[in-house]
Amino acid sequence: MENRFLWDHYSDQPHVIKDKQFKIRMKKRYFGEYVKMFFSSAVILPLASLIMKLFKGDKSLEIGLCVNLDKGLGQAQLIEDLGVKNLLIRVPLWDMENLTNYVEFAKSFGSDKKIVIGVLQDRENIENLELFEANIKAIFSAFCPITHEFQIGNAINRTKWGFFAMSEYVHFYQIAQKIRDEFYPEIVLIGPSII
Repeated sequence: MENRFLWDHYSDQPHVIKDKQFKIRMKKRYFGEYVKMFFSSAVILPLASLIMKLFKGDKSLEIGLCVNLDKGLGQAQLIEDLGVKNLLIRVPLWDMENLTNYVEFAKSFGSDKKIVIGVLQDRENIENLELFEANIKAIFSAFCPITHEFQIGNAINRTKWGFFAMSEYVHFYQIAQKIRDEFYPEIVLIGPSII
């Protein structure tokens, strides 16, 4: 089976899916869900825009950076030089055989950093939730001594990142929440980034 989700190491994101027929098939599968989302958004977005005007945001801003294992251990010194205290470390589910290396990478930044682990999804873990359950247990177990904050999913509204419908993400997230609730109540789960 051809892997349609290829990683671009230069941009640190997946390549655009070139198989147009595959994308059409997947979008047809979830067409009803897209229609429902369109109509609910048509109602919710205007209301949300009005309600947002009632709230004043916090003006303070903390800077954080995303660091990647494949860019090397030299990043720790750069982070120190910049004085950055907040880090996002992305852990791809397709690279679970290197989980120990990701843990060592996270430790290399010292204990004074606030670290969030970004769990990057792949199509295999989206389709095989038993595999995802085993992988997320391993990730939680490996990183709990370092951090208790985990972002589940990345760019979930872009098909090149593997999700074709919100229901796929909800099922995916529910597995992480079930494991958190059952074994790691101290963990804080953060919703996905979107583009």
